[in-house]
Order: sequence, then structure tokens, then C-alpha cells
Amino acid sequence: GIRQACVRLDLRDAVDRRRP
Repeated sequence: GIRQACVRLDLRDAVDRRRP
């Protein structure tokens, strides 16, 4: 549900931050 979406966004944010 919403929690899963939040986790997915967090993971995406981490990957985005890794890239310059």
C-alpha cells in the first residue's frame, strides 16, 4: 500500500542521489 510506495520512493531517491 502506501508504505510500499514510500519505500520504493526512498530506494529511487537513493539511486538518484548516487548519480551526479
